Amino acid sequence: MERYFKKFEIRWSDIDANRHLANASYVQFCSHTRLSFMEMHGWGQSMFAEQRIGPAAIRESYHFFREVHTTDTIYVELELTGLSEEGSFFEFRHRIYRQDGKNVAYSSISGCWMSMDTRRVILPPQDLFDLFKKVCPTAQDFRILTKKDIRDPQVSPQHLDPEVLLNIS
Repeated sequence: MERYFKKFEIRWSDIDANRHLANASYVQFCSHTRLSFMEMHGWGQSMFAEQRIGPAAIRESYHFFREVHTTDTIYVELELTGLSEEGSFFEFRHRIYRQDGKNVAYSSISGCWMSMDTRRVILPPQDLFDLFKKVCPTAQDFRILTKKDIRDPQVSPQHLDPEVLLNIS
């Protein structure tokens, strides 16, 4: 499958206090790249609304190699690195390049398809599943995801007594 890139010009609003691309901007650019790819293949916001489903992030990580400034243009690459057998879970990798070809950042995201009605993980419609299996650029290290891949045993919710929060000013 052909490589997929999305091009972005860096705006002043994308910059942080250190005058380089803000962490939150990387998140937005990667998310926009994924959704642009799906929209290009018939899965835009209206289709998600009609089907009452949406993508939900489970885990996302970033590694930064070089700075990006307002004079730069970046290109965000999309690769599918994992998909569960039934398609309810997915994993993407993004490599972010400057206009000079330098790889400035790397991102990976694990996610699932969620029902907007039940707020639970669901199977995607067949045509969306087929988009991922047949059209999406697939990484050489692609793998079939299992529940073990999705759950991180080292990280679990740690709940607080709400009374603790009432005493914080």
